Amino acid sequence: MKMRNLTAMAASIGLLGAASIAQAQSFTFSTSFNPNPITTSQAGSQINVFNTSSNGNAVYAGGSGTDIVLANFTTTSDADASSPAFVNSPFNTVTLSLQPTNSSAIGTAGAGTPFSFTGSLTGQISSTSVFLRNSFVGQTQTINYGNGQIFTVMINSFTTPGPSSQTVRGSLTAHVIGSSQTINAAPMTPEPGTLALLVGLSISGSAAILRRRRTVKK
Repeated sequence: MKMRNLTAMAASIGLLGAASIAQAQSFTFSTSFNPNPITTSQAGSQINVFNTSSNGNAVYAGGSGTDIVLANFTTTSDADASSPAFVNSPFNTVTLSLQPTNSSAIGTAGAGTPFSFTGSLTGQISSTSVFLRNSFVGQTQTINYGNGQIFTVMINSFTTPGPSSQTVRGSLTAHVIGSSQTINAAPMTPEPGTLALLVGLSISGSAAILRRRRTVKK
């Protein structure tokens, strides 16, 4: 029993060397939304799309992630509110090209893999009003960029643009979470000095138990 306990203690110490470390990551990105523009049932009425990027600047994912804008939208329409232009665009794709700034991920299999989301936009627009629905929000994807660098992207918000008579831009945003996991391949083996200390503690403990038993018998 003593040897079994000693072995378990030594194994616990060894496993400390196989711990996993997670930390936030930084990245650069660019986006592409198709089709652009999004047409409607009436000529002269459309939804204009503006792709976004980090302009080469690193974006820090933060401890709990960060939000980025995938696309901005405006509308162009001369349709009267009593006869709006109808939007029925079922197959829209937004592509997010994300590159970790950690050079160890460059050239790995995941580094050239973009995030791609497909969703619909439906509704109606006029010169004075806009009503749109989307099916992008809630979609989530995770890509492993190699060397333990993992990014998860969730589309979390769509804001409807204003009518062409206003200057209010709409947006499609996503929440990005990055993590870096490093796992030591081999557990650490306790040094002889550590094992000797464990043996000494085990012997001391056993001696104390025997003394208590003798005292009780007297």
